[in-house]
Amino acid sequence: ATYAASFGQQLLSDEYDAYDIPDNLKLCGDKNDLLEVQDIKIDPNPPRKGEDMHVEFKGYLKEQVGEGAQIDVIVKYGAVRLLHKVFDLCEQAPQVDKECPIEKGEVTANKTVTLPKDIPPGRYTVQARLTTQDERDITCLIGQMTFKL
Repeated sequence: ATYAASFGQQLLSDEYDAYDIPDNLKLCGDKNDLLEVQDIKIDPNPPRKGEDMHVEFKGYLKEQVGEGAQIDVIVKYGAVRLLHKVFDLCEQAPQVDKECPIEKGEVTANKTVTLPKDIPPGRYTVQARLTTQDERDITCLIGQMTFKL
């Protein structure tokens, strides 16, 4: 798959126009990804400091995904990288009421997180790239949000 050389670059705008994806969230994978993202809802959008943010996700998984799959997360504040961490997908799955292996077919997930009140103002970018054990692309998402004083 081809990935964005810089954050915020929209690679699949034409391919994914039919899906319900917020403007501040972009897909950075391609049509060969194992997960076809169909719908993402973020409430409130944009997220607000000190409040709950609820995320609902719906997609279609083209084949089973199991042990060894990873989530590669990069968080930037402006141009500064704050975090780069790789998570085991199967260890994280219970946080959205899933178990490994995740079976082929429709996939839904819901998650509510409370954002800290003391988030410094500025523009944040989060990239999450999911891959299988043999490094095939499951999906890739880039989200941007700006917090004000």
